[in-house]
Formats: sequence, structure tokens, C-alpha cells
Amino acid sequence: MKNLIDLDILDDEYNFFCILADDEKIKFLFDALTIGVSDSMLNQLYKLKQDTPSPISYSSEDLNVGPHRLCICIIDNVMTLNSDSLRVIRTFVRKFFRDGFILVRTNRIKKEKEFDVYKYFKAFNIYRTSIPICEN
Repeated sequence: MKNLIDLDILDDEYNFFCILADDEKIKFLFDALTIGVSDSMLNQLYKLKQDTPSPISYSSEDLNVGPHRLCICIIDNVMTLNSDSLRVIRTFVRKFFRDGFILVRTNRIKKEKEFDVYKYFKAFNIYRTSIPICEN
């Protein structure tokens, strides 16, 4: 088995090493000493690929909110809201914001008459999540 001093790590391999979590760094170094740096990098990439969820996530729900209806559709980082009441949409957006989600309105997504059956339609990009927000 080699020593750490004997390893030849190139710039790309070092950059990859820097983005790994601490426990993954240890596994990377152990594999680099036993099977080589490039094979160690391939092993870590294979593990990352297995842990990564499918690229497209989809969720849709149609809710009763008092006398009104609200349809929520989330595809990857885009959320669309379709309702028969603007007040319900505004209330839901405020609740989402208070729960820690950053929403930015987008006009890139248009209402599809055959799928979005309710009168009001709004689409938002979900840029990131943070801790819940307290209004006090």
C-alpha cells in the first residue's frame, strides 16, 4: 500500500475531492491508496449517481379550501397554483413563504385551458428553502 505522500493528485481530482463530504473524503483517500486515484474518483461518482434522485419530480394535489378549490402542481422547482379564488392563492403563497420557501413569480408558464380548469392561475419558481420565517 502507498503512502499519502506518494499520491499524484491532479487539479480536477483535487477539485472533486474538495466538494466531497468529510466521510466521503476518507473513503476517497483510502480507495486512492489501494486502487488508484482515478478509480477512486470513479467509485465516488458512481455512489453519487446512485444517491441522486430522478431528475424530474412531480406532485399534484387538488384541495378544498372552504367553499373554494385549489390545485397545486409542483414539477421540479416550479409550482403552479390554480384556483377559483385569488384570495386562496395569496393565502397559500403567504403560508408557503412563512414555511421558509422562496417563491418568485414567473410568466414563462402559461395556463393550459384543458388542464387548469379554475379561473385564476399563478406560477412560481422555487429558488431555495430556508428556515421558517417568523413575522414577529
